[in-house]
Amino acid sequence: MKKKSSMKVVDGYKYQFFTKYDLSRIMSFKEADFYNSGICGWNNDIYLDPSEDTAIMQGYRNCKGTKIPRNIYLKYSDRAKKIYDLKTSYEHRLKVYRNNYLKMVEELKAL
Repeated sequence: MKKKSSMKVVDGYKYQFFTKYDLSRIMSFKEADFYNSGICGWNNDIYLDPSEDTAIMQGYRNCKGTKIPRNIYLKYSDRAKKIYDLKTSYEHRLKVYRNNYLKMVEELKAL
């Protein structure tokens, strides 16, 4: 269950990325760790990955870091759609989703 937080929660992460696009397919192996909101309502969801020293924000306001390029987002989102259609166990699909995410993070770190 995600918890409300300020944006200070991402300050300790070396790699910070954000996007306005929906990450639910790419991040389907993991629920957001935190969310941020303000006077206008919901701002963003925050996904933290300490093993990769990465914070990814998905939302419309109050995001930090480098914007995820559209072509990278579309590439990994399309892969995630294909993973969804696999006729394998749920646990196997979660591992494949995680590997897809890790490949995306490596590509983003190289920017």
